[in-house]
Amino acid sequence: VEVTQETIEFDGRQVLVDLFRLGRVSLFCQTIDKLISGVYDPAEGAWQVLPKTVNQDLADAIAMARLERTVELVDLPLGRIIVP
Repeated sequence: VEVTQETIEFDGRQVLVDLFRLGRVSLFCQTIDKLISGVYDPAEGAWQVLPKTVNQDLADAIAMARLERTVELVDLPLGRIIVP
């Protein structure tokens, strides 16, 4: 896991966000005020806005990656597994 701060084009505008990389599984972003979260869709090549219900779990995951709180399970939308 890794967290960095970057300015990205998100929801049609340039926004400073925390980028949360979860291995090779997913790339999430959250605005600094923690009001808007998103996930990168590689098929579309763009960020997708996530429901507000994800904001607290993503904020917790970012804090755990920064070692600001103890590690615990969080519920993040990782998509679905497609078996060929």
